[in-house]
Amino acid sequence: MVQWKKILCYVLTVYILIMGYVTYRLYQVDVVMIPMDLQVTPFIGLNVDTDALHFGGVPKGSGAFRTIILYNRGDRPRTVLLSMQGNFTAWVTLKYTTLNLDAHSFRNDTVYVNVPQNATEGKYQGTLKIIYS
Repeated sequence: MVQWKKILCYVLTVYILIMGYVTYRLYQVDVVMIPMDLQVTPFIGLNVDTDALHFGGVPKGSGAFRTIILYNRGDRPRTVLLSMQGNFTAWVTLKYTTLNLDAHSFRNDTVYVNVPQNATEGKYQGTLKIIYS
Protein backbone atom coordinates (compact mmCIF):
# COMPACT_ATOMS: atom_id res chain seq x y z
CA MET A 1 0.00 0.00 0.00
CA VAL A 2 2.83 2.41 0.87
CA GLN A 3 4.56 1.58 -2.43
CA TRP A 4 1.49 2.75 -4.41
CA LYS A 5 1.43 6.05 -2.50
CA LYS A 6 5.07 6.70 -3.36
CA ILE A 7 4.44 5.89 -7.02
CA LEU A 8 1.34 8.08 -7.07
CA CYS A 9 3.26 10.99 -5.49
CA TYR A 10 6.05 10.57 -8.05
CA VAL A 11 3.60 10.48 -10.98
CA LEU A 12 1.73 13.56 -9.70
CA THR A 13 5.00 15.46 -9.22
CA VAL A 14 6.13 14.68 -12.77
CA TYR A 15 2.68 15.65 -14.10
CA ILE A 16 2.74 19.00 -12.28
CA LEU A 17 6.24 19.76 -13.58
CA ILE A 18 5.26 18.91 -17.16
CA MET A 19 2.07 20.98 -16.99
CA GLY A 20 4.02 23.91 -15.54
CA TYR A 21 6.47 23.77 -18.43
CA VAL A 22 3.65 23.51 -21.01
CA THR A 23 1.84 26.45 -19.41
CA TYR A 24 5.05 28.50 -19.45
CA ARG A 25 5.64 27.75 -23.14
CA LEU A 26 2.03 28.60 -24.07
CA TYR A 27 1.85 31.81 -22.09
CA GLN A 28 5.43 32.98 -22.29
CA VAL A 29 5.81 36.76 -22.21
CA ASP A 30 8.85 38.43 -23.77
CA VAL A 31 9.73 42.08 -23.12
CA VAL A 32 12.02 44.10 -25.41
CA MET A 33 13.25 47.56 -24.39
CA ILE A 34 14.53 49.78 -27.21
CA PRO A 35 16.24 53.08 -26.33
CA MET A 36 14.98 56.19 -28.16
CA ASP A 37 16.61 59.59 -28.46
CA LEU A 38 16.41 62.84 -30.33
CA GLN A 39 18.05 66.21 -30.21
CA VAL A 40 16.05 69.39 -30.70
CA THR A 41 18.31 71.58 -32.82
CA PRO A 42 17.88 74.48 -35.25
CA PHE A 43 18.97 72.18 -38.08
CA ILE A 44 18.24 68.64 -39.32
CA GLY A 45 20.69 65.99 -38.20
CA LEU A 46 20.66 62.35 -39.29
CA ASN A 47 21.55 59.34 -37.16
CA VAL A 48 21.09 56.06 -38.99
CA ASP A 49 22.62 53.79 -36.35
CA THR A 50 20.49 50.70 -35.71
CA ASP A 51 21.28 50.12 -32.02
CA ALA A 52 18.29 52.27 -30.93
CA LEU A 53 15.54 54.50 -32.32
CA HIS A 54 17.69 57.54 -33.08
CA PHE A 55 15.61 60.37 -34.49
CA GLY A 56 18.69 62.56 -34.93
CA GLY A 57 18.48 66.35 -34.89
CA VAL A 58 14.92 67.61 -35.27
CA PRO A 59 14.09 71.34 -35.48
CA LYS A 60 11.25 72.86 -33.49
CA GLY A 61 7.89 72.54 -35.23
CA SER A 62 8.97 69.60 -37.40
CA GLY A 63 9.02 65.84 -37.09
CA ALA A 64 10.71 62.58 -37.95
CA PHE A 65 9.81 58.91 -38.04
CA ARG A 66 11.43 55.51 -37.77
CA THR A 67 10.07 52.16 -38.87
CA ILE A 68 10.49 49.08 -36.70
CA ILE A 69 9.88 45.48 -37.67
CA LEU A 70 8.08 43.27 -35.16
CA TYR A 71 8.78 39.56 -35.60
CA ASN A 72 7.00 36.47 -34.33
CA ARG A 73 9.36 33.58 -34.93
CA GLY A 74 7.30 31.26 -32.72
CA ASP A 75 4.84 28.52 -33.55
CA ARG A 76 1.77 30.27 -32.13
CA PRO A 77 0.08 33.66 -32.62
CA ARG A 78 1.18 36.42 -30.26
CA THR A 79 -0.25 39.73 -29.13
CA VAL A 80 2.17 42.65 -29.16
CA LEU A 81 1.75 45.69 -26.89
CA LEU A 82 3.84 48.82 -27.37
CA SER A 83 4.32 51.64 -24.88
CA MET A 84 6.84 54.39 -24.20
CA GLN A 85 8.67 56.05 -21.32
CA GLY A 86 10.87 59.13 -21.32
CA ASN A 87 11.00 62.90 -21.40
CA PHE A 88 9.65 63.35 -24.94
CA THR A 89 6.97 60.65 -25.20
CA ALA A 90 4.23 63.29 -25.36
CA TRP A 91 5.63 64.13 -28.80
CA VAL A 92 5.72 60.50 -29.97
CA THR A 93 2.92 58.53 -31.61
CA LEU A 94 2.83 54.94 -32.77
CA LYS A 95 0.98 53.63 -35.79
CA TYR A 96 -0.08 50.64 -33.63
CA THR A 97 -0.05 50.23 -29.85
CA THR A 98 -1.57 46.75 -29.94
CA LEU A 99 -1.42 44.23 -32.73
CA ASN A 100 -1.62 40.50 -33.33
CA LEU A 101 1.08 38.57 -35.11
CA ASP A 102 0.46 35.16 -36.63
CA ALA A 103 3.03 32.42 -36.10
CA HIS A 104 6.18 32.92 -38.21
CA SER A 105 5.18 36.39 -39.37
CA PHE A 106 6.24 40.01 -39.08
CA ARG A 107 4.73 43.46 -39.33
CA ASN A 108 6.10 46.97 -39.65
CA ASP A 109 5.19 49.68 -37.18
CA THR A 110 6.08 53.34 -37.50
CA VAL A 111 7.18 55.56 -34.63
CA TYR A 112 6.53 59.26 -35.29
CA VAL A 113 7.90 62.22 -33.34
CA ASN A 114 6.57 65.77 -33.76
CA VAL A 115 8.58 68.40 -31.89
CA PRO A 116 6.41 71.29 -30.71
CA GLN A 117 7.32 74.84 -31.63
CA ASN A 118 7.90 75.75 -27.96
CA ALA A 119 10.31 72.84 -27.25
CA THR A 120 13.61 73.61 -25.55
CA GLU A 121 16.73 72.79 -27.55
CA GLY A 122 18.66 69.84 -26.16
CA LYS A 123 18.86 66.07 -25.92
CA TYR A 124 15.82 63.95 -25.10
CA GLN A 125 15.74 60.26 -24.24
CA GLY A 126 13.15 57.54 -23.81
CA THR A 127 12.43 53.85 -24.19
CA LEU A 128 10.07 51.93 -26.41
CA LYS A 129 8.74 48.90 -24.53
CA ILE A 130 7.49 45.97 -26.61
CA ILE A 131 5.66 43.14 -24.85
CA TYR A 132 5.08 39.89 -26.76
CA SER A 133 2.43 37.75 -25.04
